[in-house]
Amino acid sequence: MKSLAHTGDSGEEHARRPSVRSRLIPRVGAAAVLPVVLGLFVVVGCTSSDSTATGEAAADTAAAAADTSTDTLSLDALADTLAPAEAARYAYHGRDRDGKDGPLSKIGYDLARLYFAYRAHQRQASGQPFASPGGVSVTGGGRVVVDATARRDSRQLRADLDALGLEGGATAGPIVSGRLPIEALAEAAALESLRSLRPSVAQTQ
Repeated sequence: MKSLAHTGDSGEEHARRPSVRSRLIPRVGAAAVLPVVLGLFVVVGCTSSDSTATGEAAADTAAAAADTSTDTLSLDALADTLAPAEAARYAYHGRDRDGKDGPLSKIGYDLARLYFAYRAHQRQASGQPFASPGGVSVTGGGRVVVDATARRDSRQLRADLDALGLEGGATAGPIVSGRLPIEALAEAAALESLRSLRPSVAQTQ
């Protein structure tokens, strides 16, 4: 009798207890699903952060180029990274786009924008005539009439601008006027003899 009773208890206990297979399946399933779910969160998070980082990287690269030096490589980086108007803001205002300490600060925002717009036009090589931005008048041969203010000696400034291709130059006190090649504006901005350079008042009126 004891043997039969014991056997009966084992049968009932076996019926109540889930099999090893049934206990393992949910655990294995959960273990397999969890990494997949976590992986989706990681992928989505990386995609979002990567897209944000990509947008910020272009601006950071351009800002660093505008802030580090006045050599042509920094201006090349701006021209290759940003639209002319935005490149001009960095080149004129500097990294923070607030002050006036960029590599083209001496020539002002209008001429800086003209410089980058002309570079973009040359790069496109569309054969269409160049449309000057901001209402700055340009002459034939890719030149702009400017008024340059000397830092000290207007004769030295005149000589420096002549070396950059100034045509029709004239001097009146500290002011040197003439037709300067648009592509030479960046070099003019780096002249030690130059205090400031602006579109000619006579040309714009």
